[in-house]
Amino acid sequence: MHLKDIKIRINIHSTNQLVMGGDVDVQAGKTGFIRKADLARDRSARVRNLSVDVRLRIPERPHEPIGGETTLRFELGDGTTALLLDFAPAHGQGPQAVVVNDTPVPLEWHSGHTILPAPSLREGENAVHVRF
Repeated sequence: MHLKDIKIRINIHSTNQLVMGGDVDVQAGKTGFIRKADLARDRSARVRNLSVDVRLRIPERPHEPIGGETTLRFELGDGTTALLLDFAPAHGQGPQAVVVNDTPVPLEWHSGHTILPAPSLREGENAVHVRF
């Protein structure tokens, strides 16, 4: 089978560029539910200088799933609480592996969000690699 690899780099100077309005409740890990707008405000206050590298593996046959990986690099202002990443995979499957700052973390995925546990994060520069 022949696969096509596509690489994309995105630099985002403010996480507000990623925010869509709405009052939909999303599950915030083991902390209960948090409104989408509150989640966006929390990330906007904590995350700076976000860059995203995406590599997609596109199969030749259109019915086969697209796989890939992404690496997020960002500066975190407060690493005392978990950080939720928006991750809305196709076919209801979550990420296959998550590595935070060179350390594999348990896969926690709820309602389209990958949960990065606080102990894996640090104030300052962070790198998160997700394989899907």
